[in-house]
Amino acid sequence: GANYLRHDYTGLTFPVTDSYNDVTYAGYSENKPYTQGRADHFALSTGLGTNIWLTKNFGLGIQGDYVSTPVDKSRLANFWQASASLNFRFGNRDKDKDGVLDKDDLCSETPGLPEFQGCPDTDGDGVPDKDDNCPEVAGPVENNGCPWPDTDKDGVLDKDDACVDVAGPAENNGCPWPDTDNDGVLDKDDKCPNVPGLPEYKGCPKPQEAYAVEATGALK
Repeated sequence: GANYLRHDYTGLTFPVTDSYNDVTYAGYSENKPYTQGRADHFALSTGLGTNIWLTKNFGLGIQGDYVSTPVDKSRLANFWQASASLNFRFGNRDKDKDGVLDKDDLCSETPGLPEFQGCPDTDGDGVPDKDDNCPEVAGPVENNGCPWPDTDKDGVLDKDDACVDVAGPAENNGCPWPDTDNDGVLDKDDKCPNVPGLPEYKGCPKPQEAYAVEATGALK
């Protein structure tokens, strides 16, 4: 950082010497023109430090700096400094003790999770209770935290079921297989879905050849 530094040499009765540049501040004989009686300096501070927080509101700090005066070509006013500090935070309350400060907590009266800005997720479904229509039962975000229903109990969720009120297999999108000709053979297995037939003929009527075979057998 940058700062302003003032030195007052007017009360000194002995020479002030810069051992680096052999410049004497005597009051002021033999002084270099650019340092004659200089008491004011623009100072540049460079350093490194760290803060160690022992609790949420209390911590320790340490820092080391080198303070230089770039405008003053002598290095009389340059120095190293080290500091230690006690750090306190004020105003950062956490009423529900969930680790999320009240100023950032959308549910400051109820313990919650940091990823939901301090709000709870009771059923653990990834939808915070404040946005969950079913906070006690896990469900997907797409259904506002509620499980998808299965009205007809056929194992096909309503969102995927083309016949939500009638049980049917998943292979037919939750709808029962039709039997258009009502012959007891489902259309998916019926070779003649529009004509009543027999199961042994895959839903088709008994062929004429079968009648002929039966008649021949009866005559023997």
